[in-house]
Amino acid sequence: MKRKVFILSIFFVILFTGCLQETEYNFGYIDKTGNFVIEPQFDNALPFNEDMAAVM
Repeated sequence: MKRKVFILSIFFVILFTGCLQETEYNFGYIDKTGNFVIEPQFDNALPFNEDMAAVM
């Protein structure tokens, strides 16, 4: 029983390790017409809240 749990655990570790991928996408902001207001240059961006947005 312990062997089955161990093998299953190793299987899932190997399976989910491949799911981590780096992307080269950047985030920016557009207006209601679809034009960029701030060009994509951020690794992460959150929606506006009280006229401010957090970016990284």
